[in-house]
Amino acid sequence: MQELGITPRANVLLDLVTDEEAGGNGALSALLHGVEAQEAVVLEPTSLRVYHGHRGCVGFEVVATSSAGHMGTAQGTSPIDDCLGVVQRLRELEARWLVEARDVPGFSDLERPLQLNLSGIHADAWHGSTPTECKLRASLGFLPSKSREEAQAEIAAAVLGASDADRLDLRWVGIRNEAFIGDANAGAATRLRRAAYEVGGIESQPQAWCVSCDARHYARLAGAETVVFGSGDLEQAHTDSESVEVDQVVLGAAVLVYYLSDMRSI
Repeated sequence: MQELGITPRANVLLDLVTDEEAGGNGALSALLHGVEAQEAVVLEPTSLRVYHGHRGCVGFEVVATSSAGHMGTAQGTSPIDDCLGVVQRLRELEARWLVEARDVPGFSDLERPLQLNLSGIHADAWHGSTPTECKLRASLGFLPSKSREEAQAEIAAAVLGASDADRLDLRWVGIRNEAFIGDANAGAATRLRRAAYEVGGIESQPQAWCVSCDARHYARLAGAETVVFGSGDLEQAHTDSESVEVDQVVLGAAVLVYYLSDMRSI
């Protein structure tokens, strides 16, 4: 923009910081060092679509325990069965939250605005005996209609609300990201949607994102109009073929230049 003689129309922060996957510590560090902005664009693989909010997410671990025994004499339920029961209850909770999502602004038109992710389950014993322990790792998204504390309380009720509760231990391990929703018609969201359309022909309906990211920090701690936007496709993220098309990177940069400038002068 300097080489082209284009002056930014406002103080806009572009978020590309470290530790986003671990809960946003890079964004927090930037804010604690005095970052101020009127608008913030959090760069994520949105396929150049514009989002004015995002779901939250909490990670947790469930540990089921029991006494080991020979398979011929073992009584009761294996810790593996207990964890499978927890999975069923979590799926039921996910289904209830998806029904509730139909009434949450910004998310009501999304097919799956939140998700239960089962990232690990482990138990180990000799083939002729039952294990003493089984660990289940999971994370569950939630929408701005709930606080993180409310979401955790409902998860705890689902996990520990059955007759096997005395054999279960729920631990909050992993990310604890709040959900965020901004103003769909604020200047930042409106300008960026227009820029994406004018430069790339990409139409974005006012909508929030079904993924958790750093945007919540800038909206709440910096008071900036905050949007999520960027090159790359979410379907490629976290895969063994993760990549971003160069042409999309170039187009995304052009959209940002248009957005950051006084559009009437270009």
